[in-house]
Amino acid sequence: MVTSQIFKATTDGDLSFLLSLKPEQLTDKVVDEKGANCCHYASRAGRVDVIEYLVQSRHFNHQKRSEVGSTPAHDAAASGKLTTLQWLLKNARPPLSEDDQDGTGATILHLAARYGHASVVEWILDNTQNDLTVIKAASGAIPLHFAASGGSMDTVQILLKESPRCVNISPSVMVEHLYNLCFVKQLIIHAIL
Repeated sequence: MVTSQIFKATTDGDLSFLLSLKPEQLTDKVVDEKGANCCHYASRAGRVDVIEYLVQSRHFNHQKRSEVGSTPAHDAAASGKLTTLQWLLKNARPPLSEDDQDGTGATILHLAARYGHASVVEWILDNTQNDLTVIKAASGAIPLHFAASGGSMDTVQILLKESPRCVNISPSVMVEHLYNLCFVKQLIIHAIL
């Protein structure tokens, strides 16, 4: 019961409840059935205030991975929580690697692209040092493929503008047809063909 209350307070931004917890009650070892801790929950909810408190005051590991290998930064990108992602990449110590891949090989750019978070994709492209557009996930898919499968034409266009040559990068044969079908479907829907 206490664990669910902790996750709810984390998601809701209830710092007074979190402050009232004893040190042994609020640690980064408190996880859900998928291995996500409070930093993951706060990232998904866009609660920078909670993440800052957990990392700086409670010494949570902001790089802790869930069972699927995602860090809080992966969760922030997938949820479209730009301010949270910015804080994690710019303020957390030790710094997070912008090209870190989760258990499926997805980077923050893959995830933001997959879920159609165009403003997050633009910020990542403008504020990271590495060329994340060509990093392949375990399936062989690059962020452009993730964007196409997610159905966000805005995100597809941003990625094509940033790296037009990435259209020639093909995912593994097993998933290539799926991505191609999703991409063509989006082109048809948006009357580009």
